[in-house]
This record gives sequence, structure tokens and C-alpha cells, in this order.
Amino acid sequence: MINQANIQTLQPKVDSKIAEVLLPNEQHIVTIHQHIIVLIKYYLITVVGCAGFFLSLAILFKYSTVMSDTATKAVLLVVAAFTALVFSFVLFVVTTAYKQTVLVITNRSVVQIIQTGLLFHKVARLSMADVEDVSSEQKGILPKLFGYGSLTIETAGEEINFVFKYCVNPIHITEIILNARDQFNENNSE
Repeated sequence: MINQANIQTLQPKVDSKIAEVLLPNEQHIVTIHQHIIVLIKYYLITVVGCAGFFLSLAILFKYSTVMSDTATKAVLLVVAAFTALVFSFVLFVVTTAYKQTVLVITNRSVVQIIQTGLLFHKVARLSMADVEDVSSEQKGILPKLFGYGSLTIETAGEEINFVFKYCVNPIHITEIILNARDQFNENNSE
């Protein structure tokens, strides 16, 4: 016989940020993060931008006739250090936003947390009663190869649809959400 205390220990550990958005008596099923390809994309863009800037600075430093002055060289080094600091900060913000953008599936709702920087995030909740349909889409060769795509949760009425881009294994997540919705409807139709 399993009592309530044992059920709580059988459930997976929930991150404290996720626990904040759960309602009382709501059971966490799964938390979905975006695919790592999102982070890689932004890192590549930042690294290429940084490399281009430093390459042009090195060319300017080496071939400019004005650069013979030591003070000018020192100013360029300070600009380079400041630029490296800015690029590092951008990578920090991108990484933080990536880690905190999630889709949380519970037995009663779907919660979407979109982090758009260090200070801005959007939390939206959709009751399982309002889930009409769930679809996934993988367009292109990269999504197929790396197993990510867009997940769309269609809602009843005038509520906006939830779209979660770069969802890991969207076909499997579609099944999880539909099963949770069906279970919710069974439990609430009695």
C-alpha cells in the first residue's frame, strides 16, 4: 500500500523556479527545455562577430601608420578589452535566457516560461481543459537530424495558441501533452 508520503518521494525533483509556477495539488509531469542548437547558434553568431571585430582591430593595429603612438595603441587595447567584456556579457545573457525558457507540463496545465533577457520573462498558463490539439513540426534537415522542432498547442476559443520553438523531440512531447489532456478529461468527467 502506497501512502501520500511515498507518492511525493516517487515524483521527480522539481527545480525551485518550476515549483514556483505550480498550483496546489498540481503534479509535475515533465519540463521541456529548448534544444541546445539555440545556444550554439547564438554562441556562433557572437564568436564570429567578436572574431571579426578583433581581426579588423588587429589589421588596423598592424598596418595603420597612425598607430605608432603608444597612447593610441593603449586606447585600442582598452577598446579591445571592453569589447571582450561586452561579448562575454552577451553570452551570459543568452545562456541565462536559454536555461530559463521552458515548457512545463503538469497533470492540470501547461506553463510556458519565456525568458527574453536577464530581467524580462513571460509566464503563460493553459489549463488542460482548454487544450484542443497539439501538433509538432520539423522543417528542414537540421531539425530532423538533431531532433528538434516547433510544438504548437492549439486552444479552444479566443485564447492564443502556445508555440514552443526549438522543442526537443516534439513528436514525443506531443504525445505526453495529449495523454495528460486525456487523463485530465477522464478525471474531471466523473
